[in-house]
Amino acid sequence: MKPVAAMLVLGSVVAMSPVAAYEQTDLVWRFSLTTMKPNVDSDLKTVAPVGAKVDMIQDTHLGLGLSYLISDHFGLGLHTSWPLKHNLFLDDGFSRTRAGSTRAMPVTVTLQYYLPKLGSAKPWVGIGRNYVRFSKESVGSGQSASADSMRLPSSNGFAGELGMDWDLDGNMAVSLSAIYAEAETRMVLSQSGATVDSVRFSFDPWIWNVGIARRF
Repeated sequence: MKPVAAMLVLGSVVAMSPVAAYEQTDLVWRFSLTTMKPNVDSDLKTVAPVGAKVDMIQDTHLGLGLSYLISDHFGLGLHTSWPLKHNLFLDDGFSRTRAGSTRAMPVTVTLQYYLPKLGSAKPWVGIGRNYVRFSKESVGSGQSASADSMRLPSSNGFAGELGMDWDLDGNMAVSLSAIYAEAETRMVLSQSGATVDSVRFSFDPWIWNVGIARRF
């Protein structure tokens, strides 16, 4: 929770002006490039290579966000992206083998607080929940001798966000945001339907978004 708390503290100390960033009933769409960068911490693995830990590589794809202002300063936010492809590796400190790959689609729902406008900048902070759905898992060459399939259960946890829209005109803006999510899953490896290994790991991703916002 430390990164979430840090973002909320940063937002609360931003200098304020009396002008509201948005108004009640505003609907803001955000179209972005979304990068999900996992921060992986895993259990030790029991099958070859013995003692290896899981690593998960970042990916970038198209993202979509939506905020509805329930008052001048509070909004409900939703963000997701096209499923991101993540390669998974096993690293024992000496070698790195490909364990497989998966598609991950993050969905974040937050209660947002919009700080007063700072010139052309409209900053906000938010807190809520993040859900990650995995699909199209496949086993990599590094595990093909011991497993023929892989599964990653969906994950959910707390999320915090920090963002800013920079006005281009009255309704269009450049939008930047960062979401930190707590997330945990298991890499379940099976051979002929029988589980041969199950490795629990947290991947607590940073989800970065850069794009365009349109207010309606």
